[in-house]
Amino acid sequence: MFRWKAGYADRRGLISEADVVVIGGGVIGTSIAYHLARRQAGRIVLLERERLGSGSTSHADGLLTYYQYIAPSFKRLVAYSLDLYSGLKYDEHEGDCFQRCGTLRLATTEQCLAEFKRYLSRWESRATMLSPSEVGERWPLVDVSKIKGALYTSCDGFVNAPQLCQVLASLAAKEGALVYEHCPNLKTTYAGDGHWDVETVDGSIRAANVVIAAGLYGKESVRATLQYELPLLFVLHQHLKTQSSDLLNDLSIPVIEHPTGSYYIRQDGSRLVFGAFEKENCVRMLDEWCARQPMSGDFLQPNFEIIKEQYNRACELVPSLRDMGIEGNWSEALCMTPDGFPLVGPLLNYENYWIALGFADNLAYAGGIGKYLADWIVDGEPPFELSEAEPGRFQEWTDSRFRVAKTKESYSMHFSQAATLSERPAGRPTTRVSGIFGALLTHGAHMQLVSGWENPTYFGTKRQESIAREYRLATEACGLIDLSSLSMIEIRGSSAHQFLQYMTVKDVLEISEISYSCLLSTKGKIVSQVKIIPQAQREKQFLLVSSSDQEAVNVRWLSMHALQEKFPVEVLNVSQFLASMSLVGPSSRDVLSRLTKSSLSEQDFPHMTSKLLRLASVPVIVCHTSQTGELGYELYHSRADTLRIYEEVMKAGQRFGIGNIGWDAVNVLRMEKGIKLPGLELNLDHDIVEAGLGDTVVLDKADFMGRHAVRELLAKKPSQTLVLLKLDRPAPKDHCFLREKVSCNGQTVGYVTSGCFSYLCNTTLAFAYVDSGADLTRLEVEVAGNRYAAEYLRMAPAKPYFRR
Repeated sequence: MFRWKAGYADRRGLISEADVVVIGGGVIGTSIAYHLARRQAGRIVLLERERLGSGSTSHADGLLTYYQYIAPSFKRLVAYSLDLYSGLKYDEHEGDCFQRCGTLRLATTEQCLAEFKRYLSRWESRATMLSPSEVGERWPLVDVSKIKGALYTSCDGFVNAPQLCQVLASLAAKEGALVYEHCPNLKTTYAGDGHWDVETVDGSIRAANVVIAAGLYGKESVRATLQYELPLLFVLHQHLKTQSSDLLNDLSIPVIEHPTGSYYIRQDGSRLVFGAFEKENCVRMLDEWCARQPMSGDFLQPNFEIIKEQYNRACELVPSLRDMGIEGNWSEALCMTPDGFPLVGPLLNYENYWIALGFADNLAYAGGIGKYLADWIVDGEPPFELSEAEPGRFQEWTDSRFRVAKTKESYSMHFSQAATLSERPAGRPTTRVSGIFGALLTHGAHMQLVSGWENPTYFGTKRQESIAREYRLATEACGLIDLSSLSMIEIRGSSAHQFLQYMTVKDVLEISEISYSCLLSTKGKIVSQVKIIPQAQREKQFLLVSSSDQEAVNVRWLSMHALQEKFPVEVLNVSQFLASMSLVGPSSRDVLSRLTKSSLSEQDFPHMTSKLLRLASVPVIVCHTSQTGELGYELYHSRADTLRIYEEVMKAGQRFGIGNIGWDAVNVLRMEKGIKLPGLELNLDHDIVEAGLGDTVVLDKADFMGRHAVRELLAKKPSQTLVLLKLDRPAPKDHCFLREKVSCNGQTVGYVTSGCFSYLCNTTLAFAYVDSGADLTRLEVEVAGNRYAAEYLRMAPAKPYFRR
């Protein structure tokens, strides 16, 4: 490879027009520029305010790990980064960019060991379990009497981050990109018609696309251009290096990570490097990172006392660590979001303005994100599902209190695997609570955070007993489900019907008729699935309802295509203003009839239709449908009326044994009917034919997005197929299903998308994508280290009520 030389592009020859201008010359920016140039995306310009790799990249510890416990979708980013870096060299004399050494994650508790076994059961885990003695063979300085075992990831390693920037910039330049250093005081303004003017001290560039990958300075850059506030905070992360030790001279040892102790140790020649993610109350952070803030400012001065407790614990595990002494310590600033995942993609309502910011682990993601974003810019759509990085997922509810508390929590739990993001308590509740939040808590609601909303998962102190009780309410009596967290979007305008006909795969039905339909990419991949409820006069207003985590994705996708295809419609996110609850169960019609004089008979109010009714003198759009598959009604109304409606429904349902139902029970009910969910079974990783929904597409209607691709997909055999499986014996009931491996004759052929314990089947059900060539009669699912024979179900075990 070529060594980068400062001034490779002469600023006096600054071009006046570019297809893409990338602002920021760290590992993220240089990777994006390289992959855009590699895709031949036109004239690519990279602008760096100082020197390449001189920002947060210059302080990075250099670690890369494939291990992703909370968000397995990020594995493909890291896998690509590892493969890319493995093939790069600084130059002919200095050797490889990437030093592969592996990582040992040490388990000092039985709980941690169990979590490692769960991880090993997942698709593409790329890891093995080691006994304490095997750990001692690879890391002889560890006191193995203090550990239960370890998870070993052999593909991990580390890089010199600033040098990696130089190599990526050289590759970008070799592919034709222009790279400029020392470009301070950049100013970006919208020029109209989807173009942007990027002003430098040496002239202005008219850009068809702008990508902000400016790391620590990205938040300020976006604010200066758009007056848009990104939910980014700046956290201090500390490392220390030991003095040289002869103990390390003849060793080449893996990185150690201690999830429980929240620290890591890696070898650096004859020294060890120690780093820690301190407790929440010790985390130092800034709300702003001013462009005038020097990288060596007071904020970056290390404070050993903050990590002293973790260092002492590490010395108990590695006694020689203390004997080596500390040569020095230093700090780096991390730019983080509240949930710890980055912001990657276009900003809503700002045409051709892209961001790639908020990377707590920029080195591991840089290679993959560079390709991901380059493919998106060139192809016009994301190459695969990565909704965790959706830039619009934080909205007005993300106030300062939430940002600070959640960012500290996410940072301190960087290595944690004991609690999912939705269960972590910091910053909760937000302003996104339903009108019955307090009432549900008094009934024992256990809440999870979903898109800012407090979502009731079950009611009571014992989870499995509660789910079983709520399941019986839905199948034997009646129950009420809080749907406040659902994504609700209104499409308004004279062309609303025409727009939805183009954006969805089915015909949009007449007024009062409800339909479920998929939003597709041009390649036939599933962006989302929505429930379409016509409102007011036909063709002028529709309500689109989907799952909570699809809110930002759906708003962006619909808004972007309304703009690009020039449909005169409004796309309005009304999730803050509308609320909903679902009354389900065999007695639900009887309960609802006590609140209205309108006939609710199947003849007068058929399934999959809606009516505007007054319940307890409150106007409510009542939809005769339920995602549980049981008899049910969804009640859409103003959020101000939620408590009143809830109280009236509960009062009317007392004689029928009504109770509250959480989303854990809903998951069981929908899986027993074979109902697939957007975000889980239905996402950009799979096309509509693989998902088994090819027969829902109306090919002979007017043109719609993805139509040409669907025709081609229907004409050939899919590479994977979504199947419903029944395990031969129940898997652990407390298990959270997340991409467990599906095998056939000992070979991995797919992965689980969701699962539950079925009370109807008295065993575990699981949705899974499997290779089309797999023998469906010989499948096994691995759960927490145990393999279970899995029966392929051609039909769901339960029929929805309207087919009984």
